[in-house]
Amino acid sequence: MHWFWRGVLDLFFPPRCQVCLAFDRSLICPACAAAIRPLLPPYCDICGRPFDPQAKGGPLCADCRQGQSHLDIARAVNTYEGPMREAIHRFKYARKRVLAEPLGAMMSDFLRAPECGDEGQTIRIDEIDVVCPVPLHPARVRERGFNQAELLARAVCQTVGLTLDPSLLRRVRDTAPQVSLDRRDRAQNVRGAFAAPDRGAVEGRRLLLIDDLTTTGATLEECGRVLRRAGAASIAALTLARAGLA
Repeated sequence: MHWFWRGVLDLFFPPRCQVCLAFDRSLICPACAAAIRPLLPPYCDICGRPFDPQAKGGPLCADCRQGQSHLDIARAVNTYEGPMREAIHRFKYARKRVLAEPLGAMMSDFLRAPECGDEGQTIRIDEIDVVCPVPLHPARVRERGFNQAELLARAVCQTVGLTLDPSLLRRVRDTAPQVSLDRRDRAQNVRGAFAAPDRGAVEGRRLLLIDDLTTTGATLEECGRVLRRAGAASIAALTLARAGLA
């Protein structure tokens, strides 16, 4: 009977790829999946920003050589272009919450596999105590209906067996959209936007921050600063994609 009713539904509401809208039973069709480009080394050993490792300074970017990062390691799974860009837009702005499952699976696969050619500089599941999604301000959650970072983090935790705790960070100030700001203004925009309400829940723990997208890394860095001041033992960050690579 299940297959009968599924056939009836497919007749009247044919399944579509949630990215390109082609008729396909997959949430992300094979053509879109094949066009998603993973973000591969070379990149900075700490912040994951792509750069030439043969340049002066070795495997660290200029900022990380100066000890400016509050994160121990940050990585992005894909480049923010083509179907990946469209998937994130449809997930967040068209409210296609079902995309959390396949997008979260990409992040889970990344965590379970060593990074090709990166000489062990990766995020290790066995070195994570708890996962914390980057929070949205309550006003933004009411507007959108969900926090995309929390949905991704939940999908990751269910797949790889990690513990999720969305309460470790709280967004205490609603900020202007980052998209039109330069690197310096982005950092200033999110300064003081987050708080760790329960220091005891953070102190001494090894944390993994999860978000959908990073460009300059300002949001992750501000979250890292707050968690570091609350006593986190280590902080890794993982995002679905990285923009601003051109």
